[in-house]
Amino acid sequence: MSKKIVYLLGAGASANALPVVDALKKRFSIFCDHFQEHLKTSGASDEKFTTAFKNQVKLNFSLENHYTIDTYARKLYLQSQLTGDTAPYELLKKYLAAFFTYEQINIDRHLPCNHYIKDNLNSSDTSSPKVALLIKVLQNFDYRYDSFLASLLQINSRIEIQLPDEISIVSWNYDYQIEKAFINFSNRNLDVAQNMLNVFGDFNRKITSSNKNYSLIKLNGTAGFIDIQTGNNIVDFKSDTLTKEIFEVFEDALLLRRNKYHNGVRFAWENESISKEAIAMANKKIKEADIIVVIGYSFPYFNRGVDRQLFSGLENIAPNKKIYLQAPVDAIESIGNRFKAIFSKYEIEKHIEVDQFLIPNEF
Repeated sequence: MSKKIVYLLGAGASANALPVVDALKKRFSIFCDHFQEHLKTSGASDEKFTTAFKNQVKLNFSLENHYTIDTYARKLYLQSQLTGDTAPYELLKKYLAAFFTYEQINIDRHLPCNHYIKDNLNSSDTSSPKVALLIKVLQNFDYRYDSFLASLLQINSRIEIQLPDEISIVSWNYDYQIEKAFINFSNRNLDVAQNMLNVFGDFNRKITSSNKNYSLIKLNGTAGFIDIQTGNNIVDFKSDTLTKEIFEVFEDALLLRRNKYHNGVRFAWENESISKEAIAMANKKIKEADIIVVIGYSFPYFNRGVDRQLFSGLENIAPNKKIYLQAPVDAIESIGNRFKAIFSKYEIEKHIEVDQFLIPNEF
């Protein structure tokens, strides 16, 4: 019988496309500048322009004064539990959804609506840090997902591609990198690709069948928007580019109290029913796995409660699971120590080569 393998992914698994820590703060500022440029050129009302400016000044300041965006989110969440005022926390999640959509959609620098990016790239010194950041914004896909899926995908009896039944992915990431890679192989649109991937946990969709083999479990939801009426994603990474219409969705979602879009960011520590279902499903996968591969996840302290739930029950299982940890050489020892502090019973095998995702020899 084939070995069951669970991949546990963190932000580092998307680091070739999406920013982390300091780079995230700088690129979030670029998104805010581009959004302001859209409001100016589209003739938005003074009220919208002022609201957007105030929101962005506050968010940029707050991100500069917190180690990570998740740290700031955790702080706002705890404050909302004390005060009952959820508005700042929900606003941050909306901006996260808009920002990560912006970062992952194709930006055609020749389109008029993208003149903020185009003009800065064409008129600036190519050696300047700002231009280097703008070029990074155009890199919207981590190539490692392509080679990863190329190694794993199979054709099923319906002549469709799918992940093997023995492979599951549990992701802390709310990005679309796995879906984008799957679209490259399936040539389907985003909504169909997510159904084919058997995604659980995106946009608060509930478990439809306890016996269904969910291939991708998203602990923090998805940083994007769906149309509330249709339930469809607002973008299709197969064909869409960053157009004026996409910015109009951002304008609606970020600046109107009542809008027609649902934001899919949902942090695992919110303790909502969908979060509990996602954690329980991930825990079941981890307990059943023969092999666990951790890629780009640092076991941060504010996730420790959820991490304990994810690995709950393993203490009652003979320590015969194989655990691989893949991380850059300058981080792998500290990450390994954090893992051992929580799960001292298990030995881990460390891998520092990060140009491709690890495929265990047992597969």
